[in-house]
Amino acid sequence: MKIGTLFGIDIYINKIFMGMVVATIIAGDRHMVATIFLVVFIHELAHIIAARICGLEVLEIELYPFGGTIKIGSLLELNPTHEIIISLAGPFINIMISLLCVAIEICMPQITYDNFIRANLLLACFNMLPALPLDGGRAVRAILSRQIGLKRATNIMINGGIVLAIFLIISGIYGVCKGIFNMTIFFIAVFLIYSAIKEKKTSAYNVLRDITYKKDKLLKQGAMEIRHIVVFHDIPLVEIIKQFVPYRYHYIDVVDYQMNVKGSISEGDVVDGIMEFGMDMTVGQLISR
Repeated sequence: MKIGTLFGIDIYINKIFMGMVVATIIAGDRHMVATIFLVVFIHELAHIIAARICGLEVLEIELYPFGGTIKIGSLLELNPTHEIIISLAGPFINIMISLLCVAIEICMPQITYDNFIRANLLLACFNMLPALPLDGGRAVRAILSRQIGLKRATNIMINGGIVLAIFLIISGIYGVCKGIFNMTIFFIAVFLIYSAIKEKKTSAYNVLRDITYKKDKLLKQGAMEIRHIVVFHDIPLVEIIKQFVPYRYHYIDVVDYQMNVKGSISEGDVVDGIMEFGMDMTVGQLISR
C-alpha cells in the first residue's frame, strides 16, 4: 500500500507490516508502533542515501516490519561493491544513532527512550544475519557472487533465510508451550518466508539483469576479462547461467561425453537462447540452431 512520496521516491508499506501495526495497536502499545515505524524509516533512509552516494537512482521503498527493500532504477544495482555499501548502510546508521543517544542522553520519556535505543540495536543486529532478505544476506551474497555466481549465491542466502524462519517458529512454539507468547517472533518468521519466496521468484531475472549490465559495461569500457567454462552438450541453459560471475565475460566450450569439442558460444548467445527458446533448452540444441 502506497503511503506517500518523499524526494520523488514512492513509499509503500507491506501488508505484513500493516498487520503487525494493527496487532500492536490492538494490544494497546501505540508508542511502540510509532517507534518501530520511525526506526525502520531511518534504516531505509540510510539505504537511500548510500544508493544516491553510489550514483544510483532510487524509485521506491517498501517498508517491512524489520527493514525493507529499495527499488533502484539502474542496472548498477548488481555491482557487488555497491550492494555491500548500500546493504550495510542501514544497520550502520541504527548503531550510530543508538550510540549517539546514549552519549548525549537525549531528553525523552524513559520508556520511549529505552524502546528507541533497543529498537535500533535489535533492527541492526537482526539485519546483519547472513540470510536473505536481510542486509547481512545481501552483503554476503555480493561477496559470494564474485566466486560462485549471483544465482548460486542468492539460493544459498535464501536457504539461510528459510532456516532462520524455521528456527524462529520452533522457538515461538516452544515459548507458547512454556506459557510465553511472543507475537513478534511469528511476524518475523512470516516476513522471512514471504521474502525468501519473493527473492526466489526474482533470482533468475536478477541474473539476466546482471548479464545485461555486463554488456553495457563492456560497451563503455571496450574491454573486460574473459572467463572460460566447459560444459557437456546436454546441459540446460539455466544451469550454465548459474556458473556466471560478475565482472567476467564468459565463453562456453561445449563437449560431448568423449570430450570432443562440439562448438563454442558466448555469454550473449546463452542469454539470447534463453530469451528466444526458454531456459530448458540444452546448449547442444542451441549450437545446432
